[in-house]
Amino acid sequence: MTQSVSGQLASHATAQVATEISDLDDLSIGIESASSAATQDLFRQTAGDAVADLTAPNCEVLVARLGGVPIGCVALVDHLRYGEARGLFVAEEMRGRGIAVALLRALESAARDIGLRQIRIDQPAALCDTLRPFQSSGYRPADGAWMEKAL
Repeated sequence: MTQSVSGQLASHATAQVATEISDLDDLSIGIESASSAATQDLFRQTAGDAVADLTAPNCEVLVARLGGVPIGCVALVDHLRYGEARGLFVAEEMRGRGIAVALLRALESAARDIGLRQIRIDQPAALCDTLRPFQSSGYRPADGAWMEKAL
């Protein structure tokens, strides 16, 4: 039986990020309410009107914050047999520091914690600027999905 990903990330994501991004001491990644205005504004920058999809019970939004300020996000949609990554976004001034990869690792950790064994990306138009982090994290082209990764 699948459980909610809420509350699963704090220790996993923080430890991974701390070892990889040494110049960002105040970086944290956690699950935040998709209904909050701040989360919706951040997610809307990459996913546009898909924000309404984030309030579904099978969706969690992971937000990266630096010193309390949101700088990136990605959504995990639990489709029971696989997870879907949606709307990976990092603020332009923070790109190139490994934050997108840290968000993906946190998403993968959350997916594993709820028993998912695969992550798919089905929306290439929304991910044009984020191809490199997916490739460097082991995502590959796949039949029936734009890219995917076995966990």
